[in-house]
Amino acid sequence: MEDLLIQAASAQNRVIKPEDHPERGYYYRSDHFNFAKKGVPMLYAESGTDHRELGPAYLEGRGKEYVETRYHSPADEVQDDWDLRGIVEGIELNFSIGHKVVNSGDWPEWYEGNEFPRDP
Repeated sequence: MEDLLIQAASAQNRVIKPEDHPERGYYYRSDHFNFAKKGVPMLYAESGTDHRELGPAYLEGRGKEYVETRYHSPADEVQDDWDLRGIVEGIELNFSIGHKVVNSGDWPEWYEGNEFPRDP
């Protein structure tokens, strides 16, 4: 799946970077984790930490402000000033990966040595 992610991201002129905070365990707290535990390969791709035009500091500041003032609160709603272009790219990226998997005839596999079972 990660190989497909790299290809799809490259087609969008995007790059794949390691997770900034793996110690937070987001993969293990996500909805798809129960599938992974049963051996179903799951891809967990975040939206990224770099804004194409405004750089990483911009996203870091916006993210921090969101978590501190809105996350899981009554103010946690879509805002008129949000730039949704990246979300659209993410949807297109994930659709592309799913489309390739469905039409390839090959079932995705875990990398050798992965912690999850290979055969569910």
